[in-house]
Amino acid sequence: MTHYWVILLAIAVAVVFIAEKIKQPYPTLLVVFGLIVGVMPIDALDEVKRYAVDDKVFQTTIILKATFPYGG
Repeated sequence: MTHYWVILLAIAVAVVFIAEKIKQPYPTLLVVFGLIVGVMPIDALDEVKRYAVDDKVFQTTIILKATFPYGG
C-alpha cells in the first residue's frame, strides 16, 4: 500500500509544479485533482480509500484536529 501513497504524493507534487507554471494558487488545483482522483473508479486506490475512511484512522484524525487545531 505504501507505493500508492508515493504515487499520490508524486501526483500532488506534479500538480503544484503545474500550478506554479500557470500562475494559479496550488491549493485550488490540488482540490480539483483530488476530486478527480476521488471520483474516478481506480481499482488500485480502493485499498487507500478503505484505509482513509477506516473508523480508527478517521476518529484519530478528528480527535487530533479537535485537540490541536493549529498543529500543536
